[in-house]
Amino acid sequence: MRIAFTIILNGLHHLKHNNFGKRMLEMFDYWIIVDGAAGNQGTSAWCKKMLCRYHNKGDSNDGTLDYLLDLYMSSSNNEKMIITLANGEPWPSKDVMVRSAVTKASVVASNAFLWQIDVDEQWTPFQLQRAEDELVEADKDTGMFLCDFYVGQDILARGDWGEGKVYPYRRLWRWKGQQFESHIPPKLEGGNGKEVLLSQRFKHYAYYFEQDVEFKSNYYTGYNNILKNWKKLQEMPDKDFPLPASFLVNNRWTRKNTQLIKEKL
Repeated sequence: MRIAFTIILNGLHHLKHNNFGKRMLEMFDYWIIVDGAAGNQGTSAWCKKMLCRYHNKGDSNDGTLDYLLDLYMSSSNNEKMIITLANGEPWPSKDVMVRSAVTKASVVASNAFLWQIDVDEQWTPFQLQRAEDELVEADKDTGMFLCDFYVGQDILARGDWGEGKVYPYRRLWRWKGQQFESHIPPKLEGGNGKEVLLSQRFKHYAYYFEQDVEFKSNYYTGYNNILKNWKKLQEMPDKDFPLPASFLVNNRWTRKNTQLIKEKL
């Protein structure tokens, strides 16, 4: 069995991007969606307090919920969707959101390939299958990945930050019902077991849309100038690339071994 969970806030544009929402129902036996704003507790403590304009009593306010309801009503695979909303106020943290998702997963299975698929991350069916096969062949418990990390149209981050060369993305577990200890980094209670870097690369549209950059500027600590820098980056001619990632946001991650390049994939 293959189960995915996604935590989401105002992700309508990502749900529509390349038919992400419809494709998730085609690729997974169950898709667990936890909607809502997250407070700055737990491993979200490094973030700022969530601004009220980004949610409606904790829930998305951009049409995400209407889209998910329409998808549920129109799909022949709607039994695969499990949707959980905030309870009138933001979730305390992203850790709590992830634990809520895994609690729902425990209702339908106790042994499965469990995937964390963020709403700005896209995979193909072939990649999912090959990743699971490689994980089993390697006799490991947790699969980690690099990605094509978009900071605009045809602009990618290559290196430690974004692409994940120092801290690859944990996204796949041979899950036996364990709860999550933390969301950042993703960690099961009792640990992730034996980890392996798998060969698949997913597409990560984290800074692809202006509205996401604007949100990060107001929610992530130390990202105050990122929207202004991102807009400049989009207008730069090809000859100005590559650039250091610190041009976009200057922090301890981007100051090391990461370049922004222009590349059409």
